[in-house]
Amino acid sequence: MRKDGWRMFRKGLLIGMLTLLLQGSCLAASTSAPASAADTAKDTKPVVVQAKSSTAPAGSSTAADATVKKTAPVNRYVKIFQDNSYIYMMDMQTARWINCPHTGSEQIIDVWIKLIGNGSGDSASEPYSYPSKYYLEHYYIRPDKQQIQFMSELEVTGRPNNAITERSYNAANWENLVPGSIEEEIYHAVVSNAKQLVKQKANAKTEGRDALEEMLRISL
Repeated sequence: MRKDGWRMFRKGLLIGMLTLLLQGSCLAASTSAPASAADTAKDTKPVVVQAKSSTAPAGSSTAADATVKKTAPVNRYVKIFQDNSYIYMMDMQTARWINCPHTGSEQIIDVWIKLIGNGSGDSASEPYSYPSKYYLEHYYIRPDKQQIQFMSELEVTGRPNNAITERSYNAANWENLVPGSIEEEIYHAVVSNAKQLVKQKANAKTEGRDALEEMLRISL
């Protein structure tokens, strides 16, 4: 009887110990799983992708900055006047200040004027085209006395010939301006545009020689 009771006691004790062990293992498993997940979350770091900035720092040179800037070409002929027949163009490339002969230090403007037909008499129905014709007029402009002197005129078809014949300078050929004339229009336009031109430096020897020549010319 005592043996049976002892066996039952041992059996119950073993069952109780096994039950406690099973409960302990289950509890340990349930607590360790969240901990590992939390550790995994802590160890995992987000990957940040940084885009390269396309903005160049101040003062740095770019390909656009390295591009050579070309100077805009200056128009050779400048329109100064127009009437019913012609358009008058001042040649800025050959226009210049020169010393007026026989007057010492006085400077005048040497200028060429190009005359182009304004097309009032052209016919658009003509089947043939001909080389355009224009005129070149050479003038001396005298701002100090408000005078103009005509030197020559060329009729040009295509390109002008450099071998031309002009009359020599003569102080008697200076003309005073007539109000409303074409010469007055040319004079004022040339003087206005001549502000862009550089004047020549005075030469003492040239001034003395010109003054002497002028005095001898007047005495004769």
